[in-house]
Amino acid sequence: GTYKKTLVIDDFAHHPRSVELTIDGIKTKYSGKNVTVVLEPNSATARSNIFQNEFASALSQADAVVMAKASRDTSVKNAENLDYEMIVKEVAKNGKKAFYASDLDTLRGYIDECISSDDILLVLSNGTCLGLWQSDFVEQLS
Repeated sequence: GTYKKTLVIDDFAHHPRSVELTIDGIKTKYSGKNVTVVLEPNSATARSNIFQNEFASALSQADAVVMAKASRDTSVKNAENLDYEMIVKEVAKNGKKAFYASDLDTLRGYIDECISSDDILLVLSNGTCLGLWQSDFVEQLS
């Protein structure tokens, strides 16, 4: 749907390669648009640091990135939790906008302030995305 004249696309993505391919496909289909990605890493491995560097690399293809805090810590043995700040810093090194959202209000604030009709809002999650899909955001989609 669209939200404030911005096309919103929701896709299940939980692996860096799928994130990379999805961003590439959206950038190809909607050339000339800025792609803002919201990634909520909810699978066990996505919440871990196993693919942390790969996520940073994949997300660097986007024009702007919001890392949304996963709903729980990783359950992968011998792995640490994903370092959201590291990914944000890596993406920002390339001159891209990159933010961390730990709650719905922060995520909505970013969406409301930073997207425009020149953007595609690509939400990559296999969860509620900090409750975005249960909020009035959905009612405002057309």
